[in-house]
Amino acid sequence: ASEDAKKLVNQEKSFACAEIESARAVVQRFGEALEEEEKNSPKSKTQDVERLVDEIQEARRIKRLHQPSKVMDMEHELHALRTQIREKSVLSLKIQKELAMNKRAEENKSCLYVFDGSEALGSHLRIRPRSDTAPSLSKCSIQWYRVSLDGSQKEIISGASKLAYAPEPLDVGRVLQADILSNGQKITVTSAGPIESAAGLGSYVETLLRKSSSEFNVVISQMNGQDYSSHSNHCFNVGKLRIKLCRGWITNLEKYITHQCSCAELEVTAMLQPSHCFGKQGRGSRMY
Repeated sequence: ASEDAKKLVNQEKSFACAEIESARAVVQRFGEALEEEEKNSPKSKTQDVERLVDEIQEARRIKRLHQPSKVMDMEHELHALRTQIREKSVLSLKIQKELAMNKRAEENKSCLYVFDGSEALGSHLRIRPRSDTAPSLSKCSIQWYRVSLDGSQKEIISGASKLAYAPEPLDVGRVLQADILSNGQKITVTSAGPIESAAGLGSYVETLLRKSSSEFNVVISQMNGQDYSSHSNHCFNVGKLRIKLCRGWITNLEKYITHQCSCAELEVTAMLQPSHCFGKQGRGSRMY
């Protein structure tokens, strides 16, 4: 009976060793899959990770049945592997973003025009010639677009057909592109990277939207792209259904809007301060 028991124990040990080796092989394949991660498409990455996770869970179940004392070691190893996956994923996305930015920068070097301004929400981008030999922009036709990072989707920005453009919330995370038509030739200018969000702007906009209307004391410095000589104070009223610009009882501009993002026709790029909150401090604001 003791001999039979020893044989049974040895068989169980052999079976457990085989299962452990199988689990180690799964972990090894999991590590090898990390090296191929950057070569696979995002969809195949997700499928491979899910398949490997299933295999690892099965390996954990086998180890728990045969050698509970080593389960914790395996869990620590798996935790370390998950951490490495997250770090490599973040690094991969960062490298892809830098490569795309470098590629666009190289393409823009040979372009006759370039963007001036910060590529962030709340800024003001303007097209300017890179050299004196570039055709005059006053004789060119311009159209702005928002493009996905991979370039697969290109969306026309309605009403954006001037030299300057103020990025909208819809542009965050996307690349801005401007097509310039001159004498039948099309020249494309692309931003160096995706438009970034402005810190604190979202909460500020939400605060404004909760109010029926907000008033700002502003000074007009440019009108229709031309310098505006008068520096008189104006009242800029932003409501849920319309915006107004007036001086005293004279209304200079009134435009009705159907949504809250009214950046296409009226571009306000400087910091605006509510007159009812800051009083005369709003006089330092500017409207472009």
